[in-house]
Amino acid sequence: MNTQLLKMKKELKDLADTIRNGKSGRKPKFRTNSNYKDWNNLEYNRYHFRHKHIVYCMIRGRTMDQIEQPARNNLPNKNYIEKLIVSYNETICSSEKRLTA
Repeated sequence: MNTQLLKMKKELKDLADTIRNGKSGRKPKFRTNSNYKDWNNLEYNRYHFRHKHIVYCMIRGRTMDQIEQPARNNLPNKNYIEKLIVSYNETICSSEKRLTA
C-alpha cells in the first residue's frame, strides 16, 4: 500500500481515538483534564473524520453509495470532499513521482 495512504489511515485512527476520548467527557461529572480538550473539539473532529473517511474510501476505489447513504438533512460537504481529494491526490502523485524518478 502507498505510504501516503498509510499516513492517511493513521490520521483517521488518531482522529477516531480523540473522538472516542471526547465522548467519555460528554457529561460534566465525567470530564477530566485528559478528555476536556477532546470533548471541546468533538463536533469538529467528527466533521473532519467523516469527510476524511469518505475521501480515503473514494481514493481506494469505493463509490459514494458504498461508503454511506446519508439522510437528506445530513449530506456531506461536497466542496470540502473535493478539496481533500485534490490535496491528497497531489501528495500521492508527488510521492509516486519521487519513487519513479
